[in-house]
Amino acid sequence: MQRPSRRPAAPRPAVAFALASLIVGSLAAQEEADSTYFESIDVRRVNVEVFVTDSEGRPVRDLAADDFRLFEDGREVEVTNFFAMDTGFGLHGFRDEQTTGLGERPLPEEQQLSLVIVVDNATLTTGSRSVALAGLDEFLQSGLGPEDRVLVAVYDGALETLTDLTTDIEAARQALVEISRSVPGGGLQAQEFSEVIREIERAPAMVTGEDAADVAFVEAQARSALSLIRLFTSERATLAARQVAELKEFVRSLSGLAGRKVLIMVSGGISMRPGEALYQAWQNRYFDLETLADERTSGSDIQATDNGHLLAELAREANANRITFYAVGAGGEVPASNTAETGRLETSSLGVRGWNAALESLEASNRADSMIGLAVATGGEASLSAVDPAVVLARMRSDLASYYSLAYEPSGEADGRPRSLEVEVSDRAWKVRHREAHTLKTESELIEDRVRSSLNFRTGENPLRVELEFGRDSEAEDGMYRVPLTVRLPIGRLVLLPQGPVHSGTLSLYFGVRDTKGRSSPIHSTPIPIRIPNEQLMTVLRQQVSYRMELLMRPGKHTVAVVVRDELGSVESVTSGQYVAGGLMMHVGPGGR
Repeated sequence: MQRPSRRPAAPRPAVAFALASLIVGSLAAQEEADSTYFESIDVRRVNVEVFVTDSEGRPVRDLAADDFRLFEDGREVEVTNFFAMDTGFGLHGFRDEQTTGLGERPLPEEQQLSLVIVVDNATLTTGSRSVALAGLDEFLQSGLGPEDRVLVAVYDGALETLTDLTTDIEAARQALVEISRSVPGGGLQAQEFSEVIREIERAPAMVTGEDAADVAFVEAQARSALSLIRLFTSERATLAARQVAELKEFVRSLSGLAGRKVLIMVSGGISMRPGEALYQAWQNRYFDLETLADERTSGSDIQATDNGHLLAELAREANANRITFYAVGAGGEVPASNTAETGRLETSSLGVRGWNAALESLEASNRADSMIGLAVATGGEASLSAVDPAVVLARMRSDLASYYSLAYEPSGEADGRPRSLEVEVSDRAWKVRHREAHTLKTESELIEDRVRSSLNFRTGENPLRVELEFGRDSEAEDGMYRVPLTVRLPIGRLVLLPQGPVHSGTLSLYFGVRDTKGRSSPIHSTPIPIRIPNEQLMTVLRQQVSYRMELLMRPGKHTVAVVVRDELGSVESVTSGQYVAGGLMMHVGPGGR
């Protein structure tokens, strides 16, 4: 995604004057000084949602922890926490390690639901989208509980969020109405696809070899069609890669949200092999022309174009962030096999028309594979029926009302490597669904996720009472603005350890910027060492530590998110603020919740 500024300024630390005289000592002096042993341990848990159904597809309820076995990379791990959702929405009927019956208290934070709806306007037709949106509207009215949060986004060449993450169901429904009033791009995609088919079929019927001029004309037509297929394939592959990249970035922004995350993708499908069926149609049409042998060899690159690895990366990112995909297919964009130029199938001395029912099915499968793959890899479901999206929505409703969550403590270092997951149940006749893998992220990666979530959704807790204060901006080169930002927090909130003549600690500061068009900067980070002379400790504990940086922004409104981590105390604070560069409005960050 594009950055809000072309040249983000590196942060420049500046300790507040009141504290400047209190920072003393050198690394060499500290190494010689006696130190106090202190260790802070972060215990991580991985939650795996498991859906169990019988041979009729009905949820299997009333299972206990000992009905499950959980494996990571083929090695059985201990289930340290067990949670079972047993009843419908709004009742909070669940069992966990603290309760033996149905609970009537709020769900634990790690089990609360964030439901994200992404409507892929770029691939839908008006009719198929209408059916899908109607099903979603009905689901929103009856399928969610009072604490469930919803966000609606639309992709139309760029991904745009239309609502905040909210419990206001009416706001989500109104966003769907807004989407229904826009013009979807699936019809144009189908038209462009049909034009390529017509170009393939354009050559007239003729008898090969009887008229050199006719043969030359057909050969020229074949080469022209192949060039068009190559251009079409390249453009569609680029568009698909861009869309998947934006979805991946969006998924990353969701990762900092607490609890379960479900993403409903309403799409006509993203073809990972956009030229495969067209190239085979060209082969069918011009198979008998031996003079086109070189073109057939050079055209193999079209059939080899495959963006499937990008979908696999998206699925890995979703699994790493505890996101389950449910795909609502809304097809109808694939041209039918009778859409040749003449309006009917016919044969010629060149053979049958290139486009046929088998290729129509191949193209539909190429588009469906992307949706099915995402759902299967993340433990969700996919329905590819444009006629009745209620099928997958009904399955999702059942999943949300009845599921099990198995938690365990992963071993080893956080290395960013996907680790496979496998769940076995006591009755092998039951069907089990769950995400295929998880990734143990580093501490730095987890904090960056929280920055992204705060940028997009203004989420996070602020136990360190961090405050943001923007100064007045000044013009920079290239129409940019320099914006001073000071981050403050009470020193008394920090864990400080005696090290010889000083008490010391370390803060890690992470921050990012996002503009109103959704363009986000990279996440920057910097350490902030704290050194306070012992004799001044009691006085300084009533003061604040400040850190000043300078940001470069385009004109307009921006959101700035900051995460401060006390490394000794293993405590993190998330806060955000807004600033209008080049304008009159300045907004001081609220300091979080």
